[in-house]
Amino acid sequence: MKAAITQTTGDIPPKIHNLPILAEKALLHEKMSEEQLDLIRELNPLNIEARYPEYKDKIWQTPSKKYCEKIIERADELLCWIKKQLQIMQTDTQTK
Repeated sequence: MKAAITQTTGDIPPKIHNLPILAEKALLHEKMSEEQLDLIRELNPLNIEARYPEYKDKIWQTPSKKYCEKIIERADELLCWIKKQLQIMQTDTQTK
């Protein structure tokens, strides 16, 4: 999403890790399905847990293996979609 911010605005992306805010700044949120938006909201606290382990007990109970496999699959699909959007943005920029 930070690459999309740079692609869209030409600016250095903010030093934040809040996925919904990054999606908004990248102008991807407008193109995302409700399912994709739900996923980034679901992933957001997991990112906080990874970056700030002292909060892990307050934020999240250990997820099951099945849940982890499913969220990784969904995140992989979202990553592919974001990469496709970057290609579209790049093509649009080159044709202007």
